[in-house]
Amino acid sequence: DSNDAADVFLYDRDADENGIYDEPGGIAVTLISIGADGSAANNISYAPAISPDGSQVAFESLANNLIPGGTMEFIHHVYARDWQAGVTTLISQSSDGAEANDGSSRPAFSGNGRFVAFESPADNLVPGDTNFGNDIFLRDRDVDEDGIFDEPGQVATIRLSVDSGGNQSDGQASNAAISADGSLIAFDSDASDLVPGDTNFTSDVFLHDRQIAPPTGADLSVTITGPGAVLGRGASYLVTVQNAGPETAVNATMSRSITSNDSTHWGQPSQGTCFFSSCEFGDIFAAGQITMTASGSVSENQGNVYIGSVNVYAHVSADTSDPNLTNNTASFATHFYNCAADNQCILDEVVCYLFKTFPPTPTSSSRNESQSLVGQFIPQLALYYQVRDGILTTTAGSHYKDLYYTHSDELSDLLFADTTLWDTALATLAQWEPNLHALVNDEGETAVITAAQVQSMDDFLNALSAAGSPALQQTIANERANLPPLTTFVGMTMAEARGQIIGYTTYLPLVTGP
Repeated sequence: DSNDAADVFLYDRDADENGIYDEPGGIAVTLISIGADGSAANNISYAPAISPDGSQVAFESLANNLIPGGTMEFIHHVYARDWQAGVTTLISQSSDGAEANDGSSRPAFSGNGRFVAFESPADNLVPGDTNFGNDIFLRDRDVDEDGIFDEPGQVATIRLSVDSGGNQSDGQASNAAISADGSLIAFDSDASDLVPGDTNFTSDVFLHDRQIAPPTGADLSVTITGPGAVLGRGASYLVTVQNAGPETAVNATMSRSITSNDSTHWGQPSQGTCFFSSCEFGDIFAAGQITMTASGSVSENQGNVYIGSVNVYAHVSADTSDPNLTNNTASFATHFYNCAADNQCILDEVVCYLFKTFPPTPTSSSRNESQSLVGQFIPQLALYYQVRDGILTTTAGSHYKDLYYTHSDELSDLLFADTTLWDTALATLAQWEPNLHALVNDEGETAVITAAQVQSMDDFLNALSAAGSPALQQTIANERANLPPLTTFVGMTMAEARGQIIGYTTYLPLVTGP
């Protein structure tokens, strides 16, 4: 080692391979950055990376005498050294053997050293590299997979810092990391066009999956936005159709509907024409978007707090094949409430309390952490009206109707005044909501009651009894004495338990009798 320059070495802690590390006489140090003819490298070498199996060492070097024929001066390249075979290979070169015309750095190995990821601002490693930026590249040293690395004609260099369609990015990429099989490569980049919706104006971490072929066709999608719950009679909606590409959506169309018990209206689309239940948009280019408005209302009913719903539906398609059909259909429901109605029960009072205190927006403020999602919870309240009406009007449920209305005022006062009781009620509802949906959708035979659900109900009833008046405590105790133990229902379906579990759940505010 006579070059007076930094070199790369390999330290073998078990050269005799007896499984004992660092024995005297059982270690070896090997020079990795060595000239093609065995002479010293004529410039510095640094930043080594070793393959997980230990057979290959990659490094950066400004030396130009490491491979036969040499390389250009004053350009640092990435090399790989098979230290057992004594062969050094230039990694930072194109598929046809042209060495990179700018510096390359930070190599990363796959498990056996076949794949080497690295970064470089060179623009001659792949065709069409015109973004004037640092990119991530991958060198495949065994294209024919015969186990022999770096055979002429069986190597390839590809660019990885591209979007899913293979298009180059508008930013800089660096710091590649590669999976053992070479199929996944992670890197960071400040580009804004590698994935849709990257609007944070800062560097992000991306994952490139080489096993996924670039998409074809036109990925059409439709979304509907609007309020999930309204204190009033009417609501407006925005319907958005988008083409995520990569191809143009030819002859795009949409079918649509709005259902309500009062008036509905569709606005004109930003492109194309619509007639009643269908729209013809013509061609939608990749990244194109079409919008239209809609509105609907329900009839006023002074006798009820819950006064109905408006349902909006849309489905888009085109002559061009669509690689993702899961986003071609959208539906949206808005539920309407009238808090001026008379004869409010506990459910009505809770609903109107929520509307007054926590406006139904995802960013609604809350009085404590457990209610941070109350704004998103309000649109689900119609479910509990369906559950209540479906149960209390049955023969089995009629016994509990008087109890339900008799204690409404006290239940309301307790819930609004006692934060712990409120939190317990919300936690119980979260446990039971999937089963309630199943019951309302006539799928009660598929929804099995779990031990966690039963425990949550027991916790709530105990908390309610502890906070309630002697009359409420006695009522709860009497009803529980007349019903099977709660643990009886674990493992039952909602359909099986429906007739017996009513007595317990009559006292669940909002649920009121699932």
